[in-house]
This record gives sequence, structure tokens and C-alpha cells, in this order.
Amino acid sequence: MEKTFSHRRLEVVEQRPMIGDFKNRWPALFEPSEVNAEFMRITTKPLQTKFLSQLDHFSDKLMEIFTCKGGVKGQKIKRILAMKDLCDDINVRRECILRSLVVYLNEDPDVFFKEYLPTAVEDAERDITTTVMGIYSIRRDGHEEPEDVGVVVEGIKVLNNLQVSPQPSSCYSGSFMPLIWPFLTI
Repeated sequence: MEKTFSHRRLEVVEQRPMIGDFKNRWPALFEPSEVNAEFMRITTKPLQTKFLSQLDHFSDKLMEIFTCKGGVKGQKIKRILAMKDLCDDINVRRECILRSLVVYLNEDPDVFFKEYLPTAVEDAERDITTTVMGIYSIRRDGHEEPEDVGVVVEGIKVLNNLQVSPQPSSCYSGSFMPLIWPFLTI
């Protein structure tokens, strides 16, 4: 993939393919290891480590900005941030910050982050086809670890079966990073 980087970049810039066409043409790029490798080629920095360290670094400032927000948005953010006070887990804190950021950017976190039960896979598949951009997870009732986490762009699963890494990282923050990947090659 390293040898074809300039060719892929040229294809994206000149032809502007839809994500489905691009995935059919370059399927290996839609594997988590290749997303990380592609980010490393572009920025010379490891994606997950950089993302999580920057999220942790700016989390206090983001929390300050979020708590100053008023109105309906401010109330939604306060409800989301209240979850982080229930435990001291860094993963919960990261998830709350990411969900709050989605609200702050005028998006609906319930549309962006979708959770399904394993018995509702058909509903998940139907919702995915109408999703412009988002993250889904399939989680059994009462379980912390999801069975499946994936990223959807333009109604297509661009990444799926993402596993929560053994490192301390939230499944949401770990799968949120690839959303920026398609825009980095432009």
C-alpha cells in the first residue's frame, strides 16, 4: 500500500470517488491496521496514540467550553457529562467528551452513535444504509464490551468488527479516529 499512496491520492483528488467505489477499488485500506499505517504515512505519527493523547490533553479545556454552553445544547451536554461523574474510568470520560463534542457541533449524538442489541441486527443493517456518517456498536444488554463496533460513511460500513483494544481506550474513541481518514488523503 505504501507504493501506491501517490496513485490513490491522485485518484481521490481528481476523480472524487464515492466511498463505496473507493472501498471496492482499495479494500485493504478499510482494515484498521491499514488505516493506522496510512495515517502514519501521511503524518509520521501513530493514529491511536496521537488521537488519545490529544483527546486527554485537551479534555479539561473541552470540558470547560462544554460547561459554559447554555440553552438546549448546554442541557444535553450536562446530561452527557453527568455520566462521567458516576465512575473514574478514563474510557467513560473519553466517551462523554466525544459525545459532548458531537452535541457542541450541532449534531445529534443519538444519530451519530448508534447502539443495537444482537437481536436487532436487521434494524442495524437498515439504519446503516441511511446513515451519512456515524459509529455503531452491537452490545448485549448489561455488557460493557460490545460484540461489534464499526464506522459508517455514506451508508457503507467502512470499518467493522473493531475490537476494543487491550490498551485503555474507549471503543468509541478508538473507532472515531477513522472517520477523519478519508479527508486526510485529499
